[in-house]
Amino acid sequence: MESVLIMLVHYIESTKFRVSYVRII
Repeated sequence: MESVLIMLVHYIESTKFRVSYVRII
């Protein structure tokens, strides 16, 4: 259960990073 939560948080963070990266460009 914990690992799933960590994976979910990591996925959300990486998605935010991609969105910010695209906005900068």
